[in-house]
Amino acid sequence: MRIDEASTLARPSEAPPAPTSPIVAPTAGRGPSATARESGVATVEKTLAILEAVAERGGATAREVSDALGYPRPTVYRLLQALVQSDYLVHLTGEHRFELGYKLDRLGVSLHRQVGIPTSVRAEVSRLHSLTQTAAYFASTAEPTSSSPTSSTRRRTRGSPR
Repeated sequence: MRIDEASTLARPSEAPPAPTSPIVAPTAGRGPSATARESGVATVEKTLAILEAVAERGGATAREVSDALGYPRPTVYRLLQALVQSDYLVHLTGEHRFELGYKLDRLGVSLHRQVGIPTSVRAEVSRLHSLTQTAAYFASTAEPTSSSPTSSTRRRTRGSPR
């Protein structure tokens, strides 16, 4: 031991210094700390990534999801179980696999309702199908134009004029 190191050691009669912990400043009464918010966002992002991984594969085991995403297996199991509990996934216990759940179908139905294909368009597509005896489809752009029947029902973002 060098002499300068000895001067930094605590004397036997002195108590060792108390361990310090990082100080997280509160957000002035506006809910959880920034660290907690970041942690919550990371959890949501991981959960959505797991959901997408299961969807892309047409079902997957926890090991497959863990390997594909590089998340620890305990984290994957915990988030898979949360998705099962909320009906976003189903657990096929006999096959040790997870597949898409019924709540996703309900979300799809809600999306179709929001997109709101007008009855007249649906009737015309059906008429074309019957007339041509072939498949008939309707496609639209992702963003409605100002003349679109659904554009007035789109949600406004915060700060947009009413």
